[in-house]
Amino acid sequence: MKIAIINNIFDPFQRGGADKISRNLADGFLATGDEIFFIAACPYWSKNPFSKYPGYFLKSLFYDLKNFPFFLRFFWHIFDMFDFRTYYQTIKILKKEKPDLVITNNLKGLGYLIPRAIASQKIKHIHIIHDIQLIHPSGLMFWGEENKINTLAVKVYCHINSFLFKKTNWVISPSQWLLDLHNAKKIFKNCPAKVTPNPIEATKEAENEKQKNSKQIIYVGEIVEHKGLKTLLKSIEIVKKHDPEINLLIIGRGDWSDKLQEAIKGKDYIKYLGRQENEQVKKYLSESGIIVVPSLCYENSPTVIYEGIQQNCLVVASRIGGITELVRELGGLLFVPGDEKNLSEKIIDSLDNYERLIITFEEKRKNIKKYKLETYIKEIKSL
Repeated sequence: MKIAIINNIFDPFQRGGADKISRNLADGFLATGDEIFFIAACPYWSKNPFSKYPGYFLKSLFYDLKNFPFFLRFFWHIFDMFDFRTYYQTIKILKKEKPDLVITNNLKGLGYLIPRAIASQKIKHIHIIHDIQLIHPSGLMFWGEENKINTLAVKVYCHINSFLFKKTNWVISPSQWLLDLHNAKKIFKNCPAKVTPNPIEATKEAENEKQKNSKQIIYVGEIVEHKGLKTLLKSIEIVKKHDPEINLLIIGRGDWSDKLQEAIKGKDYIKYLGRQENEQVKKYLSESGIIVVPSLCYENSPTVIYEGIQQNCLVVASRIGGITELVRELGGLLFVPGDEKNLSEKIIDSLDNYERLIITFEEKRKNIKKYKLETYIKEIKSL
């Protein structure tokens, strides 16, 4: 089978969860003997970007969007919905490659006419939703800002996207929360849909528990304010008074990196390690006792939770969006988003009752097996 994987960001520009999942899909199909190619956006000014996977880069201003003033971003989003340039480029590629199946992910920066391009070639199409970008152009909704998706402008935006995506053969959502939200906005009212957890790449579980430090807390993710890093730092100050032996590792990169480094200056129990390669991240997870996901953003199904559980970390995460159902299924503690006191209480509970909680969540953590990449590939092929 020949499969096209379309995502706005792809290797080597990977930076988020959807990008990582797209790469995992490519690896998964290749491992089963299938042929793949990708279509992705690349920075407009880049010259001959190279990926280790076969595929096509379409130039886009998407990577520069955060530098645009608000009024320009507004017009860019309108242009992006009806980008005829990428529409015809995609048709040309599909005619040349003749795939049996197209899997689309995040299309912001590539254009929302792409589903129509796929339909015009009568190719089977599965769309995987990762966030709310078909409900709100930003793709983000923060704790306390839920009304942003209930405006008249959003209603019009959803109606247009419902029309553009109506010929999609299947829709996959990693969480029930995200699918319910799209159903409420009638985005995929004519499309069959199902909940299938995101796939995770095969990895060795923590082998040497003697190296695990139950007092080491770790955060892995983007270094941006909406990920709840302020809440995490405030809570760690409270936890430190309870247990002076704790330390915090922070891994990732983002727009808030400079402010983070300033905030932890002089605090030797907090280490900011910047961006780390995948294998190094796994090593730090295998050595840590607790992983904290303090997001203020309504996230879908963060892969870092799967990765933490694979390495036998206790999970402490915000009770928000798809995170809630994921933690309830796989085991962990939930806290009120943005509440540093409640977060510190959950971390202290994890520190004081580490062994008991590991045993308590043991059965739930076995559910991680159904998140295997091979299982996900089989499910897609069955559709």
